[in-house]
Amino acid sequence: MTKKDKIRKSKHLLESKKDVDENVENILRMIGEENEQTENEQDDSGNPVKKSKLSSLVKGFHEDYHYLHKHYKHLISKLENVGHSSSGSDSSDSDMEGDRSYSDVITPKVALNEENGLNHKSAEDHSVEAEIEKLKQTTEEQAKEISDLKQLLDKAIKDKEATRVELSSLVENLSSENENLKSLVEIAKREEGELLSTVKSKESEVTTLSAEKQIIEKERDNLKMLILDMEKEKEDLRNQLKDKEGRCSLLLLEVEKAQQVEKEVQILLEENQNLKNENLILLDEHDNLKALHQNLDIECSKLKAANAETSAKNESLITENHSAERKLQQLGLEIDGLKVEAAELMNNLAKERSIAAEEKERLVSENSMYLNELEKAQSSVKDLEKELESTKHVLNSNIAEIQKEKNSATSEIEQLEASLMNLKTELAQHLERISDMQKSNEGLEMANSNLHNEIVELQGQKNEAAASVINLESKLEQRVQEISNLQEANKDLKAANTDLYNEVTTFQEEKNTALAQLQQSEANIKNLQSDLEQQQNQILFFQRENEELLNKNSSLHKQLEEIRNTLQDEIIALQGEKEEAINSLQQSNDSVKSLGAQLKQRVEEISVLQLANEDLQNSNSNLKIQLEDAKVSHHAEILALQDEKNKIILDLQQSEASIKNLIIELEQGKEQISFMNLANEDLKNDIAILDKQLEEVRRSLHAEIGQLHAEKDTALSELLISQASVRNLEGVIEKQNEKISNLDQANDQLQKNICTLTEQSEQTKAELQKEVEATQEEKDTALTQLKQSETSVQNLENEVTRLKEELSVQLEKNSTLDKQLEEVRSSMHAEIADLRAEKDSSLLELQTSQASVRNLEIALQTQNESISTLQQANDELQKSICTLSEQIEQAKAELQQEVKAAQEKDALLTQLKQSEDSVQNLAKEVARLKDELSVQLENNSTLDQQLEEVRSRMHAEIAELRAEKDASLLELQTSQASVRNLEIALQTKNENISTLQQANDELQKNICTLSEQIEQAKAELQQEIKAAQEEKDAVLTQLKQSEDSVQNLANEVARLKDELSVQLCRGAANHGRVAEGTRPSPEGVYSGGS
Repeated sequence: MTKKDKIRKSKHLLESKKDVDENVENILRMIGEENEQTENEQDDSGNPVKKSKLSSLVKGFHEDYHYLHKHYKHLISKLENVGHSSSGSDSSDSDMEGDRSYSDVITPKVALNEENGLNHKSAEDHSVEAEIEKLKQTTEEQAKEISDLKQLLDKAIKDKEATRVELSSLVENLSSENENLKSLVEIAKREEGELLSTVKSKESEVTTLSAEKQIIEKERDNLKMLILDMEKEKEDLRNQLKDKEGRCSLLLLEVEKAQQVEKEVQILLEENQNLKNENLILLDEHDNLKALHQNLDIECSKLKAANAETSAKNESLITENHSAERKLQQLGLEIDGLKVEAAELMNNLAKERSIAAEEKERLVSENSMYLNELEKAQSSVKDLEKELESTKHVLNSNIAEIQKEKNSATSEIEQLEASLMNLKTELAQHLERISDMQKSNEGLEMANSNLHNEIVELQGQKNEAAASVINLESKLEQRVQEISNLQEANKDLKAANTDLYNEVTTFQEEKNTALAQLQQSEANIKNLQSDLEQQQNQILFFQRENEELLNKNSSLHKQLEEIRNTLQDEIIALQGEKEEAINSLQQSNDSVKSLGAQLKQRVEEISVLQLANEDLQNSNSNLKIQLEDAKVSHHAEILALQDEKNKIILDLQQSEASIKNLIIELEQGKEQISFMNLANEDLKNDIAILDKQLEEVRRSLHAEIGQLHAEKDTALSELLISQASVRNLEGVIEKQNEKISNLDQANDQLQKNICTLTEQSEQTKAELQKEVEATQEEKDTALTQLKQSETSVQNLENEVTRLKEELSVQLEKNSTLDKQLEEVRSSMHAEIADLRAEKDSSLLELQTSQASVRNLEIALQTQNESISTLQQANDELQKSICTLSEQIEQAKAELQQEVKAAQEKDALLTQLKQSEDSVQNLAKEVARLKDELSVQLENNSTLDQQLEEVRSRMHAEIAELRAEKDASLLELQTSQASVRNLEIALQTKNENISTLQQANDELQKNICTLSEQIEQAKAELQQEIKAAQEEKDAVLTQLKQSEDSVQNLANEVARLKDELSVQLCRGAANHGRVAEGTRPSPEGVYSGGS
């Protein structure tokens, strides 16, 4: 072979390499498309389908081929380079040898040189050719492997197409089944939508309840704020009382100071008496002097009489001042009494305000309780209706599904029997060895399937019965709750009646106290008026006496001037007695000095008294301001009380309207309960009809079982058909079980949702009950405070009754009212006794109903235990059937496994994965399956023995199942009897509810009458408060007038004191003038003394 031939062959190999590359690319493309199809399909677990290993193997082989081809191309390039160097030309066409011969002819020397170079390189060419031959051999081997792989791929593609055809038929079947399942899923979704709508409605009810709860909490917070405001007002009033007590203490100190001043005035009066005695001594001495002159004696006697009269008048004025001061003290005490009465009125108003707030809170809490109870009753009625409708829908849907499944099962059985009749001729040779074993299994499997169906039907019946029992128990519990709620409402109404009676009594007592206080204030006002009149009379008397004293002083001044003139005439004659007169005059000067000092002290005391009077006037003005402030605050409090009263009246009207609405809603609830009873009777009739239908179905099934036993001999010849039908039936049963389990799960989820909703409602109930208990505790604390305040008020009233005799008439009126109240109390006690008797009877009925419910619970527990045992037996049967089916399925071929796997969607996807993964190992698996068939055929003898043992166990289990079936039927009958007893108990409880409602109506009437009485009492109290306010205003005006008159009196007293001081100064000046007239020499001494 020449080099040119080798180069041509290498070029041919390059062209074949292109073809190989194209073929490999096509193979990889096909595998990639298949992998994309398989990647788009996913199993139930969500894992993608695994890729085939062919693509990886082909890619690896192709990469090795590329590597070899590159190496081969490199060697060819070396050869081409060698060829180019030997020819010495740059061309590479196909006429290389012609050119080379032409060059040999022209240049023989060069050719010889080239031949020598070629001889040197021949060894290298041989080595390269050997490597090329080795590569060709490897390429040929790889081409053979590729052809083998192509054949394997063609076989795998053909097998896949066959499996695809089979799987397409199976997919069509599965699609039809999926459509059926989709229809069932749509029905379930509709039911779920209805249930979701019910859940949403319940959630909306819960939201409304939460909103109402928030509103109630806001009202409670507002009431708490009002209570805090009232407490702040109480604290303010207490602070005001403390301020008033401090002012009273200051007034007491001022009164003590006034008493000290009175003591000092008494001392001054004693000193005046001493001065009078000294004056008498001086008068005696002057009598000796006046013995000489009778005119002087007469004038001195007149002066003495005038001095005595003035002293008497001074003493009378002092006594009058003392009496005026005492009256002022009495006025201060009366003012303190009025302050105390005002504080008592404020306390009474605060008590009335707290009582009104508590009444409002109680009415609000009662209204909220009634509204919550009505909403609970309405929600329970709605839930019962929805549960009845859902049970009807579930029963109808279950019956329709069972019928559909039965029809589909019969149609599938017929189709499978027809298909298996065709396959019987082909598979008779392979199943002759297994015919004896399957003859014995057929009857057992048919019996198992029938028993399984019957067990499923019985479980459905038991579940329906259990659901009906649970519904009835829930109805009983709701009725019991309604009865308990009505009893609590009765208790609340009784408590409300007692509270109203207590409030009426408290209002009457407060009315009596207010009347007593008004009478006291009237008496105090009368006393004050009489005191004021007396003071005015005394002031007029003092004014008259002052005028008389002024006239007398003026006459005395005139007399003194006349006497002075006469004495100047007589002084000349009296110089002989000058020395004695000087001594007496010195003594008189000493006495005058002492009198001057005493007068100065009295002037200072008068100034102190004036300051005290000014302080008293300031305190009186402060008291006037405080009285005006108290008046304004009383007016504001009275307006606030009137507003609160109007609010309470509106609240009472609203509560009456809500009570009427509650009565209407209770009547509607009664009608709904009667409608529910009728619906329960219809359900009972439907259940009886369903029981009859079930008995007819059982009879037909027993007849069919007999026919199947009669056809057992014919079914032995059709063994394959029966096996396939049994397997298909098992698959259908498994699907039905899965559907039933899904439905059970859905029901369990619904029950869980219902349980969660009931728990939420119970939590809301518990929270509302806690809030109600908290409000009741606050109410109890407020009542205890009210009782304490009432005890204190009663003590005060007892003290007032002891002090005043005018309350006797009102006490007689109170006795008549007490008699009336005792009569009402006796009637109420009788009604309470009747209600307690009704309560005891209802409690006994509740105990009986609870006992029946307990019996029902025990029966349900026994039924549940029997159902659990049945379920365990069914599980064991299913396990044994599964084990048998697995042992039989191990003897099948790969195609049968794939067909069975195609019946289930999840298994189909997993087997598709396994088929794609095990394409390379098909031959090995076929050989292994052949070996397993031979081994299993040998093990059939052992399976016969096991089947006989299983047959004996199955017969025993069938007998046990029948016994359990009979027991379950007996339990159903007992449950129906218990249901009837429950219906009778419900009727009795309905009657009790009607009686309780009548009692509630009577109590509401009593409440209306009591509310009318309360409104009348409030109107009377308002009228009396208005009258008291008018009288109070009149008293205040009189007090203002009296205070003005007292101020005027104080001013007049100060003016009189000033006039007295002026007169005393004038008298002292007159005495000095007399002394100057008698003795001109000691002028300086006398002037210093004066």
